Amino acid sequence: MNDTSATEPEPAEAAEPELSPFSLEELGLSAEEIAEIEGMNDAQVGAAGASAASAEPAMTPFSFEELGLSPEEVAALEGIGDVGGTEPETVATPAPEPAE
Repeated sequence: MNDTSATEPEPAEAAEPELSPFSLEELGLSAEEIAEIEGMNDAQVGAAGASAASAEPAMTPFSFEELGLSPEEVAALEGIGDVGGTEPETVATPAPEPAE
């Protein structure tokens, strides 16, 4: 009763068939049928692109004032992006205490 084939599972790759790509010609379609299918795909892609563009609302720029910010808040935000204007504030960090 030393049958090892019953206790060893088969590799997963043996259980799954190997898949290979196929062409429409291999499915038995004629050149005219293939051209018709490709034309339908192109028409669907073009229609989907056109409807997506028209369904999207036009975007308009807005100002900080329209968002309800005060002039002081706007000035503070505009100063954040200035690189050469002023030096950034440095925060002092305490030096680590020496271990005893």
